[in-house]
Amino acid sequence: MQCHRFGDDALHAHALPPTALSLVTAEVARGAWAPAPGASPVPAVLRVARSLGGAVPADAEMACATCHREHAGRHAGLAAMADTRCQTCHSRQFESLADGHPPLSNYPYERRTRIIFDHASHIGKHFGKVQAGEAPTACIDCHSLGAGGARMIVKPYATVCATCHADDVAGEGLAGPKGIAVFEVPGIDVETLAESGRDVGRWPAYAEARLNPFMRFLLAADAGTRDAMDRVAAVDLLDLTDAEPEVLDAAETVAWAVKDLIAEVAERGHVVIADRVADSVGVTPSEDVLAGLLGHLPLAALREGREAWFPDLADEIARHRAGLPMAPETREADSGTQPEIAVEDGDLPEGGELLDGGALLGSDDPAEAAGTENDESDDLLGGGNLLGSDESLAEDSSGGGEPSVGGGDLLGGDLLGGDLLDEPVTEAPEATDEDAAIAEAAGPPVDPEPWTSAGGWYVEHFALRYRPAGHDDRFIRTWLSLQSMALGAPGETAAAAVFEELAAPKGPGACMLCHSIDARQDEVGRTRLLVNWDASPPLDTSHHFTRYAHKPHFSLLDERGCLTCHKLDYGASYADSFDDRDPTVFVSNFEPMEKAVCAACHTGAKAGDRCTDCHGYHVGDFPPALAEAPLTLDRNAQGDR
Repeated sequence: MQCHRFGDDALHAHALPPTALSLVTAEVARGAWAPAPGASPVPAVLRVARSLGGAVPADAEMACATCHREHAGRHAGLAAMADTRCQTCHSRQFESLADGHPPLSNYPYERRTRIIFDHASHIGKHFGKVQAGEAPTACIDCHSLGAGGARMIVKPYATVCATCHADDVAGEGLAGPKGIAVFEVPGIDVETLAESGRDVGRWPAYAEARLNPFMRFLLAADAGTRDAMDRVAAVDLLDLTDAEPEVLDAAETVAWAVKDLIAEVAERGHVVIADRVADSVGVTPSEDVLAGLLGHLPLAALREGREAWFPDLADEIARHRAGLPMAPETREADSGTQPEIAVEDGDLPEGGELLDGGALLGSDDPAEAAGTENDESDDLLGGGNLLGSDESLAEDSSGGGEPSVGGGDLLGGDLLGGDLLDEPVTEAPEATDEDAAIAEAAGPPVDPEPWTSAGGWYVEHFALRYRPAGHDDRFIRTWLSLQSMALGAPGETAAAAVFEELAAPKGPGACMLCHSIDARQDEVGRTRLLVNWDASPPLDTSHHFTRYAHKPHFSLLDERGCLTCHKLDYGASYADSFDDRDPTVFVSNFEPMEKAVCAACHTGAKAGDRCTDCHGYHVGDFPPALAEAPLTLDRNAQGDR
C-alpha cells in the first residue's frame, strides 16, 4: 500500500466507498443487467463457489492477497485472475462474453465529448462544401494514437481545425466590433443629474453603451459602488427624467466610480487591477493570472482613451473630492455644441439691454423698433438701430462712398463695441497638385480595429477594446476562470456576467463554438463553470471498470476505417445536448457498440474472453504514488534537468 495508491477505500470491493458499491449492487438487483433469454445456465463451479463463500458485504475489507496470489512462479502475473474469481461475488453470473454477458448498453460513450464536434454534420454536409485538400478524408487525419496505444487523441487545432475556423476565431464573421469592450464609458443622463443638483462634470454626449460586465466586475471591488450598481441594474441610465432621488444618487455614484477607475488605472497602472480583482474575488491574483487579465495593457492606449473621454479628469476628481463645483468648461458635453450661458437682467455688454429697460430692437414700441424714433438709452447696442438709418440705405444705393449698411457700419458702427472687420477678408487658398499628392501619399487614417488583426488593445469611440490574439487567447481564458474563483466573493455576480459575455457561442474568439462547458457543484452546492479547453484531460489518472486499447484492433478495420465499429447516428440531437452544461446528460454522435461485434472475435478459442481482458478491478482517480523529482536550476546537481 506504500507503493500502490487506490484511494481511501483501497480495501473495499473495487476501491469504491460502501455507499457507492451498494448503489451499483441495487441497480444490478433490479435486473438492469439480466442475462439474455436462452443464455446458458450459470456454470456449476460458480454455483459452488457462491454457496461456499457468497458475496462480500459492501462494507467489508479484503486483503490484497484475496485476489493477488504470490509465489506462483517467475512468469505468473500477480494481476491475472480467473473468471470464476471475479464472478463469485457478482449477483449476475454467466458462461462467457458471447453466452450470458449483458448487452453493452451505451458503451463506450460514458459522457459527452469535451469538444463540440458534430461528426454527422461535418462528414455529411460541411466537408463536401470545401475545396479539395481542405477537409479530412479519414479519421486519422484528425485523430492519432495516444501513448500506450490505448486511446485515440485529437490532433492540435492548428493541424485540423484552423483551415476552416481561423476566420471564426478572428471574428471576421461578427457583425459588430471584433474587439471586446473592457474599459468603456457608459451612457448616462447627466443633464437630468445636473438639473437635480448632482454634478458629474464632463461626460461624452454620444456615449450610449450599457455598463459592461468588465466594468461592473472592476467596480464591484467597492461596496458602495456595488450597492449603487444594484440599485440601477434595471434602470435606463440614458433616461433619468422620472427617476427617484435614490436612483439619481446611485447613478451619480456610478458615474464618479467610472471616472475614478479610469483615472486610477491610467496613473497607477497594473496594481489597480490587481487590487480590485483581489477585492472582488477575495483572493490576490498570482502574477500569471494578473498577466492574463491585463493582456499586456499598454499605458498609451488607456491614456489615449482618458484624454478623449475626460480631458479634464484630474481637475474634476480633485474638485469632486474637495467638495467644490465643477469648472464651467467641464460641464460642456463632447457633442460639438457650446455650453449654455445664463444671462441675467442688464448683463448685455456695451450698452443696451436685452430684457430690462428696452426691447429687442431698442424699445417696446414697434414703431421705435423699426427706427422711426431712436434713443441711445433704449437701442440694442447703443447709437443707432439694427441697420443704422433709412438714409444710409439710400446713400448706399446712390453709389457714393464706401459700401456700407446703415451709414457705413453694422449695428451702429461696430460689433459689440469694436470694429467689425479690422483685417480684410481672405479666402482659403485652393488645394494645389502638391497638396493632393501629399494627401494621397499619406493615405487614409488608420483604422485601429484591422490594425490589431493579430490581437491587442485599441480605442474606438468611448471604449478601450481588446481584440483576441488568435486561438487559445490567454486574456479570454483567464477572464473565464474568474467565475470559479469568485464563488462566494463580493464580485461573484459580476464575474458570472463576464463569463456569460465571453461564453456566448458567437462571442469574441468564438470559443464556445467548439469548447463545451461543464457545470459542477462544489462541496457547498455552488455551481462552478469549467470550460473544457482540451479534448481529453491533460493528465488522465482515472481507472474505469472497462478498458479498451485501440492499437491491437487496427488490423481489423476495413475501408471505412474507424467507422467500421463507430457507426454514425445521423438522427441524434448531438449539438442540442450541450445546452444544459451537464456532461452526464448527453446524446452521442454514434450508435452504441453492439456486443456481437466484440464477441465475434473474443471467444476462448480466438482472442480470449477473460473478464480482465476488458475490465479493471480498482476504479477511481488514483495519482501516481511516487512524485516526480523536483526541478532545479542547479545544473551541477542534476545536469540539464
